[in-house]
Amino acid sequence: MKPKRFSLVFGLLFIYLTSYSQSIDIIKAKFESFEYNTAIELINNKFLSDTSLTKDQKIDLLKMKAISFYSLSVPDSARKSFIDLLYLDENVDFDPVRTSPKIIEYFNSVKLVFENIVENKATEDTQEPGDVKEQIEHQIFDSDLYTKSIFRSILLPGLGHLTAGSKTKGWLLTTFGTANLAAMVYYIFDTNTKEKQYLNEKDLAKIGSKYNTYNESYKIRNILIGTFTAIWFYSQIDLLFNEDDLFIKKVKPSLSLKTNQFGSYYSLSVTVAF
Repeated sequence: MKPKRFSLVFGLLFIYLTSYSQSIDIIKAKFESFEYNTAIELINNKFLSDTSLTKDQKIDLLKMKAISFYSLSVPDSARKSFIDLLYLDENVDFDPVRTSPKIIEYFNSVKLVFENIVENKATEDTQEPGDVKEQIEHQIFDSDLYTKSIFRSILLPGLGHLTAGSKTKGWLLTTFGTANLAAMVYYIFDTNTKEKQYLNEKDLAKIGSKYNTYNESYKIRNILIGTFTAIWFYSQIDLLFNEDDLFIKKVKPSLSLKTNQFGSYYSLSVTVAF
């Protein structure tokens, strides 16, 4: 009886391991064929149905889940999966040969914030009541705001400053720039009109006055072109070289321990101060 019982147990174990291997292979196949939504669903079901997953198995599944979310442009869920990975193993890493550099860069940024917060949290836990607790604060460059501000500044002086948040300087440059542009356009047309009148004038007694009128409008036009050009260049140079602080945003990350059906995990949130 014992040999038979042993064979039965061994058979059941073999079936279980084969089934597990097949389910993992299916998940990997879906992941490698870029069926990310299906892979995520299978991974979630695996966590729910299999309580015997080892640490390494969980890490492999979470890696696929994180990359899937990132590839689907769901950064919050990708960040959550990266945090789950770091919670399981702070030294977890991705193979640079098989993983996109953008994904590794994003993971490293989450990992850096995670390590700083965990270190800060450990320091806070050792402080006596009443001690001052400083919150870690990071600074990031808002490239989207920078691009948008530069583009609008090119269209109209001061508009980029308003977009970036420099209200006083922005309104001054926009007001003077708009007024100068309107006057410049008017005198361009006025100069062309008076030039034609001067050139078409046949009465010798009126030619002199026509020329003086044209010449006065011509000079004003040139002055306005020069002042608008100066305002435009000043606006671009000032925004590019003197207003760097407008595009630096202060980030205050916070980390909290939560639980769900998968177990305990760290929830990382980032607050950007504008």
